[in-house]
Amino acid sequence: LIFDPPRSPILYQYGGGFPTFLAALPDLGGHHYLPDIAAFEWALNLAEHAEDVDLLRPEDLPDAIEEMTFTLHPSAQRLSTPFPVSEIWQVHQPESPAVERIQLAGSSERLLVWRRGITVCWHKLNHGEDRLLAELANGVPLDAAMQAAGAHEDFDFPASFSWMLDGGVFARPPATQPDQSSQL
Repeated sequence: LIFDPPRSPILYQYGGGFPTFLAALPDLGGHHYLPDIAAFEWALNLAEHAEDVDLLRPEDLPDAIEEMTFTLHPSAQRLSTPFPVSEIWQVHQPESPAVERIQLAGSSERLLVWRRGITVCWHKLNHGEDRLLAELANGVPLDAAMQAAGAHEDFDFPASFSWMLDGGVFARPPATQPDQSSQL
């Protein structure tokens, strides 16, 4: 096995290679979800330490937003896993209620991890939401991203866009940010 030693003296930057290290182990004792749990915890860590930016607000949106491109918050990361990693992680937190058994088979998740203010958040994405965020992250205008996401039956654009906007998933475009030089 190849160990990936830290390349920085900054403690929160340690661990990025741990999911890959776990995945390379020949035997995880039946705990095949461990690399995905490590990836989820790494995403939580990255979100916590991501750059602070202003959030997109409803009043920042123009009347015609169809051709607008959206920038995800720097902390936003999408994860896809065949395991219910958010549930596994949650039941192992202090003061979590005891759970008899977690169903691993057929419990895949698509997750969005991001930070709003000082709070790290995650949300289970449906197929359409995951596709919408993937398209937007690639610079696709909203109208085309909606069309791509709309191919999935589980996609409800108004509901999805609402929680994303209210939840602070999008960064405010530079053109709508206040001029910092006039505040000095």
